[in-house]
Amino acid sequence: MLKVKTTVMVGVMVGAALLTGCATNQPIGAVYTDLALPVQATDEHGSYSKVGRSTCISYVAMVAQGDCSVNAAKRDGGITSVHHMDWRVHSLLGIISRYELSVYGD
Repeated sequence: MLKVKTTVMVGVMVGAALLTGCATNQPIGAVYTDLALPVQATDEHGSYSKVGRSTCISYVAMVAQGDCSVNAAKRDGGITSVHHMDWRVHSLLGIISRYELSVYGD
Protein backbone atom coordinates (compact mmCIF):
# COMPACT_ATOMS: atom_id res chain seq x y z
CA MET A 1 0.00 0.00 0.00
CA LEU A 2 2.86 2.40 0.81
CA LYS A 3 4.43 1.72 -2.59
CA VAL A 4 1.16 2.67 -4.36
CA LYS A 5 0.85 5.90 -2.35
CA THR A 6 4.46 6.81 -3.11
CA THR A 7 3.95 6.14 -6.82
CA VAL A 8 0.80 8.25 -6.89
CA MET A 9 2.54 11.07 -4.98
CA VAL A 10 5.48 11.05 -7.39
CA GLY A 11 3.05 11.05 -10.34
CA VAL A 12 1.18 14.03 -8.92
CA MET A 13 4.43 15.96 -8.32
CA VAL A 14 5.70 15.25 -11.83
CA GLY A 15 2.34 16.25 -13.32
CA ALA A 16 2.29 19.48 -11.32
CA ALA A 17 5.85 20.28 -12.40
CA LEU A 18 4.94 19.75 -16.06
CA LEU A 19 1.87 21.96 -15.82
CA THR A 20 3.61 24.89 -14.16
CA GLY A 21 5.66 27.35 -16.12
CA CYS A 22 7.12 30.79 -16.23
CA ALA A 23 5.49 33.72 -17.98
CA THR A 24 7.46 34.63 -21.07
CA ASN A 25 7.13 37.03 -23.96
CA GLN A 26 8.16 34.36 -26.45
CA PRO A 27 6.66 31.04 -27.42
CA ILE A 28 8.80 28.21 -26.05
CA GLY A 29 8.45 24.54 -26.96
CA ALA A 30 8.91 22.12 -24.08
CA VAL A 31 11.02 19.78 -26.22
CA TYR A 32 12.37 21.92 -29.07
CA THR A 33 12.36 25.62 -29.95
CA ASP A 34 13.52 27.19 -33.23
CA LEU A 35 11.99 30.62 -33.73
CA ALA A 36 12.65 33.78 -35.72
CA LEU A 37 10.75 36.74 -34.31
CA PRO A 38 10.60 40.37 -35.50
CA VAL A 39 11.57 43.42 -33.47
CA GLN A 40 10.54 46.83 -34.78
CA ALA A 41 13.21 49.50 -34.52
CA THR A 42 11.84 52.28 -36.72
CA ASP A 43 8.91 53.14 -38.94
CA GLU A 44 11.25 53.93 -41.83
CA HIS A 45 10.80 52.05 -45.07
CA GLY A 46 13.66 51.36 -47.42
CA SER A 47 16.74 49.28 -47.84
CA TYR A 48 19.70 48.48 -45.64
CA SER A 49 23.24 47.52 -46.56
CA LYS A 50 24.65 45.91 -43.40
CA VAL A 51 23.76 43.14 -40.96
CA GLY A 52 25.26 42.60 -37.52
CA ARG A 53 24.59 39.79 -35.05
CA SER A 54 25.02 39.22 -31.33
CA THR A 55 24.50 35.91 -29.49
CA CYS A 56 23.93 34.47 -26.02
CA ILE A 57 23.83 30.88 -24.80
CA SER A 58 21.92 29.39 -21.85
CA TYR A 59 22.73 26.02 -20.29
CA VAL A 60 19.87 24.11 -18.61
CA ALA A 61 18.21 27.48 -17.88
CA MET A 62 20.71 27.81 -15.03
CA VAL A 63 23.76 29.50 -16.54
CA ALA A 64 23.66 32.05 -19.35
CA GLN A 65 26.47 33.96 -21.02
CA GLY A 66 27.05 36.23 -23.96
CA ASP A 67 26.17 39.70 -25.16
CA CYS A 68 22.86 39.83 -27.05
CA SER A 69 22.65 43.60 -26.95
CA VAL A 70 21.76 45.86 -29.85
CA ASN A 71 25.11 47.65 -29.41
CA ALA A 72 27.03 44.36 -29.78
CA ALA A 73 25.15 43.55 -32.98
CA LYS A 74 25.71 47.08 -34.32
CA ARG A 75 29.45 46.77 -33.61
CA ASP A 76 29.54 43.37 -35.33
CA GLY A 77 28.03 44.80 -38.52
CA GLY A 78 29.58 48.28 -38.40
CA ILE A 79 26.07 49.78 -38.22
CA THR A 80 25.38 53.35 -37.12
CA SER A 81 21.74 53.70 -38.25
CA VAL A 82 19.35 50.85 -37.41
CA HIS A 83 16.60 49.96 -39.91
CA HIS A 84 15.08 46.93 -38.15
CA MET A 85 15.95 43.96 -35.93
CA ASP A 86 15.02 40.28 -35.70
CA TRP A 87 15.81 37.77 -33.01
CA ARG A 88 16.06 34.02 -33.19
CA VAL A 89 15.87 31.31 -30.52
CA HIS A 90 17.18 27.74 -30.85
CA SER A 91 16.58 25.37 -27.94
CA LEU A 92 16.58 21.61 -27.54
CA LEU A 93 14.90 20.29 -24.39
CA GLY A 94 15.92 23.52 -22.65
CA ILE A 95 19.37 21.98 -22.16
CA ILE A 96 21.24 24.34 -24.46
CA SER A 97 19.49 27.42 -25.80
CA ARG A 98 21.03 29.90 -28.24
CA TYR A 99 19.65 33.42 -28.68
CA GLU A 100 20.69 35.60 -31.62
CA LEU A 101 19.81 39.23 -32.36
CA SER A 102 20.22 40.42 -35.97
CA VAL A 103 20.37 44.17 -36.60
CA TYR A 104 19.89 45.53 -40.13
CA GLY A 105 20.93 49.04 -41.12
CA ASP A 106 23.62 51.28 -42.54
